[in-house]
Amino acid sequence: MDKLKEAESLVDTILFELSFDAGMATSNATGHFNVNWTECFKNKCSGMELSFDKDICKQACIISAASASISEIAGMRSLCGEVKKPSSCLKRLDKGVKKLQEKIKKAREKQREIRDKKALYLRKMSGGE
Repeated sequence: MDKLKEAESLVDTILFELSFDAGMATSNATGHFNVNWTECFKNKCSGMELSFDKDICKQACIISAASASISEIAGMRSLCGEVKKPSSCLKRLDKGVKKLQEKIKKAREKQREIRDKKALYLRKMSGGE
C-alpha cells in the first residue's frame, strides 16, 4: 500500500470513529470501487492483444471490484445502530449496494455480448458464417 492510500485509510478510520455517516461510507466504497477496477484493468488486462479479451477482462475487474465494495458496505451496517436515525442509515447503505449490484449486472451482460461477438469474429476468421 502506498503512502497516499495509507493516509486516506487512516483519515477514514478516524472519521468513522468520530461519527458514522452512511453517505460518506457509500461514497468511499464507490471511490474504492473505481480505484480497484482501474488498477485491476491496468495490471491484468492492458497487455492483452485481442480487444475482445481485454474487454471481457475489464468487465471481470468491474465485477470483482463491485463485489469487494458491496462487502465493504455490508460490513458497515452494524454501525447504523450508533446513529440517530438507523433506518435512514440502512437505506442509504442499501442504496449504495443496489447501485453496485446494478454495475455487476451490466458488466455480466456486457461480458455475454462480447463473448458472442468474439465467437462470431472467430467463426468468420476461420471461414465460417
